[in-house]
Amino acid sequence: MCARYLLLKDLPLPGWVRLSLVARALEHGTAGVAKTLEFTEGEPWLWATEFENLHETWRSAEPRLTIDGVEYEDSEAYYKEHKPAAGDWSETANEQRMEVMCTALNAKFAASGEARALLVASHPHRLLSIKRDRFWGFDAELGGKNMLGEPLTQLRKGYVSEYASEVKQISQVNVVGKRRRGEGGGGGAADPYVVAEFQEAVALKKQETAAERALFKQNQTKEKKSTAAFLKEWKLIVEDLHANGDCQFFCVAQQLLLLERIHGGASTLTSHKERKELAMQLRANAVRFMREPENGHLFASFSGAIDGEGNALDGAGDRDFVGYLKRMSCLGEYGDEFTLKALALKLNVSIQVFAWNSTIDKIRITRFSSNPDVHPPIYAEEPNAANVSATQGTVNIFHFVYENNDGGHYNSIMAAKVKRSMHA
Repeated sequence: MCARYLLLKDLPLPGWVRLSLVARALEHGTAGVAKTLEFTEGEPWLWATEFENLHETWRSAEPRLTIDGVEYEDSEAYYKEHKPAAGDWSETANEQRMEVMCTALNAKFAASGEARALLVASHPHRLLSIKRDRFWGFDAELGGKNMLGEPLTQLRKGYVSEYASEVKQISQVNVVGKRRRGEGGGGGAADPYVVAEFQEAVALKKQETAAERALFKQNQTKEKKSTAAFLKEWKLIVEDLHANGDCQFFCVAQQLLLLERIHGGASTLTSHKERKELAMQLRANAVRFMREPENGHLFASFSGAIDGEGNALDGAGDRDFVGYLKRMSCLGEYGDEFTLKALALKLNVSIQVFAWNSTIDKIRITRFSSNPDVHPPIYAEEPNAANVSATQGTVNIFHFVYENNDGGHYNSIMAAKVKRSMHA
């Protein structure tokens, strides 16, 4: 992830990184960071993505959990199953919310030595999460309660006591880009504790990272080989587009213009600038469609979806749909299955996403139907003469998962003969 950003790509990780540096790299500005210091009254704070249950920007593997004899995919799965009813933000419901979260966090950190050691290493600093969720975190614009910090601090206190004999306080720690000593109004604030288990976890993480990179490279090679064979077999061409957060919308825009040309139209949007403007319009249309109250039920699989009156079903939201729509309306935000679903319904087209399936080492199709009664996408559809050659009312795009080392990129796909006719 850091490799995408100039300010972050050379960081010596793992390590603590100043949030102001990350904010500038992601072009978020630092006003939110300043607001957090108002909230903490100048007290320095720390956070790590491993402390979250959900990971939208930064990646972190979550352990499977067994709680009361029942197995859960991760802590978030447990929380979703046991949290109060959506929309109930009474004091009683919030107490239940906190109790469920504490159970989830206890199980998670008990199952992950790496996360546990990282939590200990954050001692004695305050814990704060900047996120759009104003109950569990702190919104950079609107503030928040930062309730997730409370159970984590209590949990950390227990672990610090447990490892007291092994804890060593170092006199100075390099915080990436700046020394901790004297930074951010904290003056001579104590440095993070480092325990033997954390040092072992860092070494283990390096080994795991090397193994992950090797596996990624292996999958990258397999994807490339399988894709080349598939394109050759079906006489298809991938129109390589610039890899950025707008690529999904640009692909759909290009396909719509291609359909217009194939079926007798004469597209006038030929320049890159005009196509980019169409892509921007498609993004806005997708967000607008998802925001419409009458369409809320179509996206109910999103935790925090909206009800029939346009209200967020989960209040401040554990993963607030209203916040998601706000973020997705911004240029450069990567499109996902929700935006593809919205575009298919809004444009009354079927969207087929071709992609390499690592489990079977073959290309498979995920289809987003224009039929509003077909809610979930149709996954793992095997390519055949009908769906591969489909053009009438069908948008065809290819999703490369490993091609760019960044976890995904969309390209437009078309028949080779169509490509030749466009340049004839």
